[in-house]
Amino acid sequence: MRRCDNCKSEILFDDTQFCEHCGATLAPAARPSADDNNEFVVSESASDRAETEAVPKLRPHVTDDLGIQSSAEAIQDLNSTNEDMANPSPAPAVAPAAAATASAAAADGLKHLSADQVKSIEKNLYAKSDYLSEEEKRKLLKNVSAAELSSSQAIRTAKSAALPTERQNAAPSGSPTAKRGRGIAYYIKNYIQVRSDVDLRDNDEIVINNQSYLLRRKRLSPKLMLGLAGAGFALCLIVVGSLILSNPGGSNGQIIGFALDANRQPYLLGATIHLPEIGKTYVTNGQGFFRTDRIAPGSYRVDYVLGGQTVGTDYATVASGEVTTLALRPSDAVATQIPQNEVAQNEPAANVATRSNQDTRNVDRERPSEPQPSSPSRKPELSRITVAANVENARFTLDGNVIGAGNTTFSSIKPGQHAYVISKDGYVPVGGSLSLAAGETQVIQATLTPNAIEPQKQNYRTAAQTAIKSGDYNQAVDLLTKQLGQTPDQADLYMSRAEAYAGLGNKQAACDDYCKAGELYQGRNNNQAATCLNLAIKQMPKSVSALLARGNLYLIQGEEIAAIADFESVIALDKRNAMAFLGLGEARYNQGNYNQAIKYFKEARSLSPDDPYVYQYLMLAYLGDDDLKNVKKSYDKFMELSDPTQKDQMKSDRRFNAVLRVVASEQ
Repeated sequence: MRRCDNCKSEILFDDTQFCEHCGATLAPAARPSADDNNEFVVSESASDRAETEAVPKLRPHVTDDLGIQSSAEAIQDLNSTNEDMANPSPAPAVAPAAAATASAAAADGLKHLSADQVKSIEKNLYAKSDYLSEEEKRKLLKNVSAAELSSSQAIRTAKSAALPTERQNAAPSGSPTAKRGRGIAYYIKNYIQVRSDVDLRDNDEIVINNQSYLLRRKRLSPKLMLGLAGAGFALCLIVVGSLILSNPGGSNGQIIGFALDANRQPYLLGATIHLPEIGKTYVTNGQGFFRTDRIAPGSYRVDYVLGGQTVGTDYATVASGEVTTLALRPSDAVATQIPQNEVAQNEPAANVATRSNQDTRNVDRERPSEPQPSSPSRKPELSRITVAANVENARFTLDGNVIGAGNTTFSSIKPGQHAYVISKDGYVPVGGSLSLAAGETQVIQATLTPNAIEPQKQNYRTAAQTAIKSGDYNQAVDLLTKQLGQTPDQADLYMSRAEAYAGLGNKQAACDDYCKAGELYQGRNNNQAATCLNLAIKQMPKSVSALLARGNLYLIQGEEIAAIADFESVIALDKRNAMAFLGLGEARYNQGNYNQAIKYFKEARSLSPDDPYVYQYLMLAYLGDDDLKNVKKSYDKFMELSDPTQKDQMKSDRRFNAVLRVVASEQ
């Protein structure tokens, strides 16, 4: 076991050259003999005590390879130099006998220790020692950093003299200075966050890199508070408005909007709004506002009808549970023929006077400064029709267009010959013709009679369900076939008959009926439609018609990946199925992969070169790929193959607005 001769600390490793506690150079460790049992005896004679009490101070070992002096040795040399300069004394003479004894001990590798050294060794065996004692620290600061300490003292004195008098007198006189704990300051850019046990207050000072800062409490600006409050209020309004206008629980949507006149002002005389796809008609109120019923999601054509004439057409897309807004305007061709908010026949006198004054002011404001001709041309005066039927809410159709419903007066009708029909469900319609003169009001008296009561048809539905439960599938098929002859558009009847066919083992007939039920459910209940198609594919896994129907349903629901899987299954069964390639192209187009979409549309074109819808999709795909030249070619081919109805549908579809602009620019 080795110990440092300087600090008496235990050295754990024999090969260590420097003490890990004080840094002093260690003497080489003695190599024990082969029969060494690591036991030793320390002895001391009275004659040698005087000689060993003064232990010579260590010097750097002559065999030091690096020649580096440790910090402890530097302190020892510095202290010895100062003591030697202060108290010079001659070196003690060594007795010949002591010298001989020391030589013999050095030769044997042993050294005699004094009683104090033995006690120090015993103390260090069980005590922990610092690197430097307090006495050594004070000597080091005194002898090495005297100049730096004096310089720092001078700087602090100068700063203290420069401080204001009130800051020097901030602490109470005679009170001891409190020792502050050390904290942590986190910073980013010019912002500092101080974490400490010390409470900070206004007007405290903080010194960072010899720069003093006065602390101020950070408070939120009133402008910032107002801005945050305004943003929160606006967010609440948006949320409340969305809750009011939307119908999250419903599957249908709604269209609301205004009918405008030629001056882009609400048309106040009552216009008719017609949706031809669903056969519904609505009449605007006194402010030109209209609101439809809840209708199924989809794209609808909206006709703006005045006096039996369609003066404007627009298209609205209804989403599930959403409200679609629309502003209907007359076309430029008929805008000049529309009466500018004339007074209705049954409008109150007060409103008449008020609106008359407004119209007068509008005329005066819009009157040009140049002189008018002496006999200005006047627009033809329009006529009116009053419907008086014996039933409420009877529909009034004029020249094939539904004008409105109910016993009321319909104004803004062009003079001339007209054909009309007054009808209501469950009644025999009444029709005829009339001739209107300019400014004339005619009254149509209509008496509607109920339809003849048809004999009640037998209902086979219940009996068919009973037959299915009892396992009599042949009887169930016969009964359901009779019921479908009476009500052919009942999807649940097809599902029941498909179940009966499946019970008989007729998988093809069951698959066909499930597909028919899915077709009838599609658009009304897409989830039920998907269930029917899944049952059809379960009966016939390789049914091309069922896979195509389910793929198209997935496209409608926006599930392109599932649609691609079904269309690829169809192509694996029928490599020349143009509808499958068309569906793949549409799915890739919806994903934004225009190159793949063009590839599949070309395959569909090669299999069905005379299908105009293929060229419609090619137009859109080429437009997405920014290939304007092929957009024009596909458009020309579509116009060559399509009929007038298909052309009108394409021009009214908003997806092709950009295509039409590209074609117009190329001409």
